[in-house]
Amino acid sequence: MSAQHDLNITLAGWSTLTHEYRLQAPKAATAAAKSRSARAREIRTLLIEDPKMAIGRAEYLADGSEDVEAMLLERLVADAVIDAMKQRLKWFEAETDRLRSLVVTERAQDALHGTYGEG
Repeated sequence: MSAQHDLNITLAGWSTLTHEYRLQAPKAATAAAKSRSARAREIRTLLIEDPKMAIGRAEYLADGSEDVEAMLLERLVADAVIDAMKQRLKWFEAETDRLRSLVVTERAQDALHGTYGEG
């Protein structure tokens, strides 16, 4: 296969992943906001129920809440997906650079071989 063909396939994959990233990034941001909001609501509820409770204790208890735990897990999973996509996008960038260099080399070789024996 030619480097140009490989480059075209790589560029198509990069484009697809970029589109998926654009869809996933808002989901990750939403999950992070929901997680922080759920934790803050839980802390507020604990402090309203017991105004003398220390904020540190309220935070500790809130972190143990099942709702807060579920939101945190959702956020961490979304962040992991985003991190994996970022790494894959970096790979696509490096692979594209490598293949572009090969395309230039192949074209130069084709030009050289095309003129071999002339004049």
